[in-house]
Amino acid sequence: MACLKLVDIYQILGQYKEGLKWAFKSIEIIERWAEGYFAIGKMYYFLAQVGGPNERRNWEKCIHFIQTGLKFPPTQTLLFINPTERKVDIHKYLNLAFNKLVMLNQH
Repeated sequence: MACLKLVDIYQILGQYKEGLKWAFKSIEIIERWAEGYFAIGKMYYFLAQVGGPNERRNWEKCIHFIQTGLKFPPTQTLLFINPTERKVDIHKYLNLAFNKLVMLNQH
């Protein structure tokens, strides 16, 4: 959970590559928690929004990691997990990433 909080902080600061390091650390610690994969997906989402030569690949990575996280069962823990993240919030990122890829493929 501490790693995921650090991801949130770096997201707010706009330091997405640093946030990505902590997101990967979270799945290194507990591989079966979807929240780590969601965090990675969100960091790639924000990196893709910045644009640049890796924009398409970052959208693809965003989609990949979010879909990977959705394959895991909901996290069971005594710690607080935001239940709307899995049911609603993460799908916004996923849908926008799919839309961006479609738009890039049209150009």
